[in-house]
Amino acid sequence: MTDSWEILGRLAADATFRGKVLNTTFNPPYSVGANGRAAIPKGDYDNARKIVMQTIKDRPVSLMALGEMLYALASDAFRQALSTLVTEIQKTGLNTADRDSNFYIALGAIIVDDQLRAELLGQAPYDKFGDFGFNAVLPADRADVVKLGDPNVNLAVVTAADALCDTRWHPDCFQKLEFWTGHTHPVANP
Repeated sequence: MTDSWEILGRLAADATFRGKVLNTTFNPPYSVGANGRAAIPKGDYDNARKIVMQTIKDRPVSLMALGEMLYALASDAFRQALSTLVTEIQKTGLNTADRDSNFYIALGAIIVDDQLRAELLGQAPYDKFGDFGFNAVLPADRADVVKLGDPNVNLAVVTAADALCDTRWHPDCFQKLEFWTGHTHPVANP
């Protein structure tokens, strides 16, 4: 899951990564079969992995994370909401380039999980990062995650993050992916 969060955080805040991904040719829309699964061609996974692994070099990137990215990017609503979020993050003036990977992981997590965001950033002194396994987020990165994710500090970014999340994820999400013919999402219902 942390790979998926990092990809989302980088799409929102790492212009170099976002440019590489958005300039890669994928083949959406992905058809949804009678089984309710979106069929994503293996070639799209291969292209996505090549691009993502140019940045995330020191650990594995799962098919699940790549599938979520591809499925989200196939949506015009997601792309528009991502553009809005990027603009709101840029308006803060924070340097979001070349940050530690844990910054992008924490940012992606608070974009996609408003309940986690409320727990981590609900009230000063913002000392719950360790309670949720974000021990590796550096103090300076924590401070910037707070600046981006606390609605009392930056409501515009939080509103844009919620809008982005609402384009593809919701509490009763039953997204099912067929990674390619014969290789289905391992936790999806048959």
